[in-house]
Amino acid sequence: YNWVALVRDKEWWQHAEALVGLLDAYILFQDERYLDAFYRVWSFCDHYFINHEIGEWRTLLSETGKPIDAGLGNPWKACYHTGRAMLEAGKRLDYILNNP
Repeated sequence: YNWVALVRDKEWWQHAEALVGLLDAYILFQDERYLDAFYRVWSFCDHYFINHEIGEWRTLLSETGKPIDAGLGNPWKACYHTGRAMLEAGKRLDYILNNP
């Protein structure tokens, strides 16, 4: 198959959840591609999603990181995904670093 993404916008919650999933995949399969993908997703999040002055994630970005909705909140947005992802990613990174 030659799959093509129809919607290429970037939402905060999918990226937050992808971080945890990619680390889980690396732990399970020991395939460096998952660790590389984690790093690339994290780099995008750190550079474009996170408003470091406030500490919250932007809501919606274009595929190049430009804000489509630069708001930090809306009625559907909660800190569940980002807060959980940071805690869970931290646990998994600690595991990876301490269990070579």
